[in-house]
Amino acid sequence: MSVRLNGVLIGNECYPNNERIFKTVGLKFVDSNYTDVITMNYETDVDIFKVAMCKKYLDDLGKPAILNIFYMPYSRMDREIDGYIFSLKYCCWLINSLNFYMVQILDPHSDVVTELLNRYNILTPKQYILTAIKNENPDYILCPDAGAYKRYKALYLYKEVPMFYAAKKRDLQTGQIISYDLVDAPDLTDKTVLIVDDLCSKGRTFLEAGKLLKNAGAKKVALYVTHCENSIYKGELLRTDYVDHIYTTNSILPRSEHKKITVFNI
Repeated sequence: MSVRLNGVLIGNECYPNNERIFKTVGLKFVDSNYTDVITMNYETDVDIFKVAMCKKYLDDLGKPAILNIFYMPYSRMDREIDGYIFSLKYCCWLINSLNFYMVQILDPHSDVVTELLNRYNILTPKQYILTAIKNENPDYILCPDAGAYKRYKALYLYKEVPMFYAAKKRDLQTGQIISYDLVDAPDLTDKTVLIVDDLCSKGRTFLEAGKLLKNAGAKKVALYVTHCENSIYKGELLRTDYVDHIYTTNSILPRSEHKKITVFNI
């Protein structure tokens, strides 16, 4: 999926030395009264290079462009930490330097993204979460931390589905979860709970959340995450029964390769 210019895949072939081939045959451009659209479904850092190449090509043609980034790269490294580069800062600097008319981001992992980008529009995942709610008919929604609770409560999902959260402490140096507990949890006996968050890697947080919910009596636990990395197939989440089904978008994961995963097309 990677990078598309007005819906046409670009830079997806390589020369023998792995340099990208950028063909213009088949490219379509919009009317001069509208902006062209570059869409990036981030897979590797090569995609950022593809975006830069496409944008400079459009600049030479005198055509403005919008960038759709469905997952903002480097959102994990959103602060100064000893021993690490503040990667998100420089990634946003690079995007700003390309001077897009607008940068659209789906459910950014960090609020720092909006502090660093010059011109942006945040796309909410509400429609995808509502589809997961319709499919699962949950009794409760769990946000896996206080930050997620604040973010998704503001979307006003379904008033009839109460929302609560869990408290998580993580070692910033190692990434390991130090402690994890449900906060003001209701009686979950024989209930269905939908966990809602923005990003899943191997899924350790959600495995621990599902374990807490099942141990508290929940009969079914489903998970919605806007962005799901391919590394989910390497983690323990899909090898256990603590989370029964997972919903995500194709912002990173192009398709489902497991019966427990449903992928919504953006």
